[in-house]
Amino acid sequence: MQKTTIDLIFLAKIRQLIKLKYRILFVFCIYIIGVFALLIANFNYIDDMNRILYGTFAFSWWNRHTSTIMASILSLNTEYFLAIFPYSLFISIFILALSSIILLKVIDNKLINSKIALLASVGIGLSPYYLENLSYKFDAPFMALSVFVSIFPFLFIKYKKIFIIISIICLLIMLTSYQASSGIYMMISIFLAFKQILKNNNKEAINIIIISCVSYFIVGILYLMLYRPEASYANTNILPLKYLLIGLDKHITQYIQTLYSDWGGGNRVYLHLILGFAVIFIIKSVSNAKINKSIALLLSIAAIMVLFVLSFGLYLIIVTPTFTPRSFVGFGVFITILCIYSIYKGKMLSNILVVLFIHFLIVFANYYGQSLKAQNDYQTFRFIIVLNDLGKFINTGHMNINSTFNIQVLGNSGVNPVIAKSQIHYPLIKRLTPNLQHEWDWSIAAFDNYGLSATANDECKDSKNKKILIDTYFHTIESSNPNVNQTCFFVTYKNITDYKSNF
Repeated sequence: MQKTTIDLIFLAKIRQLIKLKYRILFVFCIYIIGVFALLIANFNYIDDMNRILYGTFAFSWWNRHTSTIMASILSLNTEYFLAIFPYSLFISIFILALSSIILLKVIDNKLINSKIALLASVGIGLSPYYLENLSYKFDAPFMALSVFVSIFPFLFIKYKKIFIIISIICLLIMLTSYQASSGIYMMISIFLAFKQILKNNNKEAINIIIISCVSYFIVGILYLMLYRPEASYANTNILPLKYLLIGLDKHITQYIQTLYSDWGGGNRVYLHLILGFAVIFIIKSVSNAKINKSIALLLSIAAIMVLFVLSFGLYLIIVTPTFTPRSFVGFGVFITILCIYSIYKGKMLSNILVVLFIHFLIVFANYYGQSLKAQNDYQTFRFIIVLNDLGKFINTGHMNINSTFNIQVLGNSGVNPVIAKSQIHYPLIKRLTPNLQHEWDWSIAAFDNYGLSATANDECKDSKNKKILIDTYFHTIESSNPNVNQTCFFVTYKNITDYKSNF
């Protein structure tokens, strides 16, 4: 295919997207409604605590080289990553709005004028799990970019050569921006192949699978040239071949258990709605199939199972995957595929389910935003009182050679009492709401935001002769002197809500 032809096809597809500007705007507005409380919360989410003060990039640590480049472009600075919230959130949801429209076109272009279908498409970004991705003020645009580039190539699925070229470029961007989106591309490929099989077009189904796998394989080879395994809370080494099946079984089982525990509290509406979409997915597939109905039934069930497993992406095959909510990017896309495909012309039940589903997502997203706001207020209060008490005992003479204080944080402050009980009904809120006041490095880093530079000194950690300086309802502050030139302080937060955080 000539270069001019490729250019013309590419431009034609872009023009088609531009013509859908009002639909993109509609989806964008739904996203705004969903994330409005998150916007108001203005919460510095985990990494944000450090980035907002020091402007650190540090994306390449996780092989996210595209994120580093994009951060430099957004900041117009290669040395200091500017805090641009809420602009960064608007960029993120605009990218997600484009992703939603493209996914809708790819699944069923006939639904592009359906308001119900447009509503259904926002499940990508308003997924309860993707809310954590949107919570990062700095990282959110790059996470959204990884979703977009995983879906974008399928606009060109009818043009095989162009599709391969664009797939390779987009998949490389995805793997170097946010790898949690790694399952999206193959999910869509399998779904489109499944649709072709139902139409009794096995040749086209095989073509889709082959070119998708070839594209992914080529990108995998290219990525391995840049890839540097990391081993911290997630060991990104690939599972050895002899342990592959055991690892897959373990990871899939834990994936299912995590999803169930997140929604196994007093409210299981989310799981029930998903089950409803799965049932309609099967009914619609079987009724519309041009192949044997029994085979269509089995294939429909198999398709749902395969799509679900693929939603966990490359985490399936690494040694120690992370099961944090932000890692479940693919799960939101999986549910959105079911949701859009379940829209059944002339069937009111499917429309009602979609409306209820989106209503649930918007309600949950807004409650989550309020939870972050409440946690932010509570967290700030706890920081102020502990620093006020700590300030009574420290002075510049206690600084070490790096001009920082030797402070170790212990205990756990828990969460705002207002939201502690709600987590019984919505366990996922427990995992989504971070606690920066307990035994981890971010507790120390957070002090910097209040003008107190501190480190957790290894020698101090081994100190045994501690002197209690102050003991309050909220915390205990102790000190010790491992040697004549060093003073160590220990801040032990008390959990007044009896809430044990997973963070």
